[in-house]
Amino acid sequence: MYIQKIFKTSFFYVLGLVLLVACEGEKEKAVIENTATGPSYPSINLEKSQLALLDIQISKMEDKLIYPTIYANGVVAPKPNHDAALTPRISGVIDNIFVLEGSNVQKGQAIMSLSSTELIQMQQDYMTAIADANFYKKEFERQTTLRTSNVGALSDFQLVESKYQNAISLEKTLRAKLALQGVDANDLADPANAKIKTEKILRSPITGFIHNMPAKVGMRAEPSSVLAEIIDLSELRADVYCYEKDLAYISENQNVEIQFINKAIPPVTGKIDHVSRTIDKETRSIVMHTSFKAPKGYLVLPEMSITAKIQGINAGKMKKVIPQTAIYDDGSQQYIFYSMSADTSQKVNFRKAKVRTGVNDGKNVELDFEEPVPANAQVAISNVANLESEFKKQENPTK
Repeated sequence: MYIQKIFKTSFFYVLGLVLLVACEGEKEKAVIENTATGPSYPSINLEKSQLALLDIQISKMEDKLIYPTIYANGVVAPKPNHDAALTPRISGVIDNIFVLEGSNVQKGQAIMSLSSTELIQMQQDYMTAIADANFYKKEFERQTTLRTSNVGALSDFQLVESKYQNAISLEKTLRAKLALQGVDANDLADPANAKIKTEKILRSPITGFIHNMPAKVGMRAEPSSVLAEIIDLSELRADVYCYEKDLAYISENQNVEIQFINKAIPPVTGKIDHVSRTIDKETRSIVMHTSFKAPKGYLVLPEMSITAKIQGINAGKMKKVIPQTAIYDDGSQQYIFYSMSADTSQKVNFRKAKVRTGVNDGKNVELDFEEPVPANAQVAISNVANLESEFKKQENPTK
């Protein structure tokens, strides 16, 4: 009987122990499940008076399509038809220079003169061509009369006709060449009274200012010699350099705000005329050719450095958007702090959530969530570093 009692007591003891272990196991399992399905970070409660003291404001997220703001660097350059090189188109020696480097000039204004034996020879060749043309014209008319009378030979007629056509062609060609050199061929029509020019006047091809003038009196000039560079500053362009990541937000005819490194010059608005179809191998940048006009009363010169601000296009979908000040970045991860507390609550409960940021327009930024956040949550949008400090206090209460 005694042994039976001991056995019964032992049985109930073992049974209780088994049940206790089972309960502890279920309790541990419940904690693991709760950790797996709960928020990534603990929440904190703050009094509304604390929010005011920490200067923390909250606001709802918006569904919005934002347009990215792109910042880029560039350099000022003249437009192609506003940048000219003065070349003589003929060999000669510079006799006189009528303007100074930096001078403003008008289109057609005399810049310099040069004497040229090549020009004299060209005029002599033209007068010879006129004499030959007149001679073969008379001979052609004579052969035509003979052929009409069936007297002259056909071969003689054809030979004279060919020489006459060649003489006319040569005369017209030399006339065109003289026109390029600024010589009126009519002044040479009568060789006995011809006005032969020994000097050529070089004139400005555009209105602008003398940007560079390497020419000197007595210097020999060749047809390809650049004797002066003239730039028209009435219209300018900026070569703006953007990167591949921004290309999707840029298109031709977009407006660009151009700011000058020299802050004394006010900013201007330009327009993207053309986006280059090539990528620079070294900088991985793409050139946007942007036209603009210099602000009135200010001197903007080629090679000046500028910065450009472009309001990009966006063909994407609407996303949740918050001010950039709502993002807390610890260097490796970005976070937001949100609350579901009612406005009437005296305490505000904040939670912390991981996010990724997308397009920003300089003020607001798109959000991509790495963990669920209620759509109607209110987000802290100012002094979020203060909230992070409160979270750390809770994680390390002894500090």
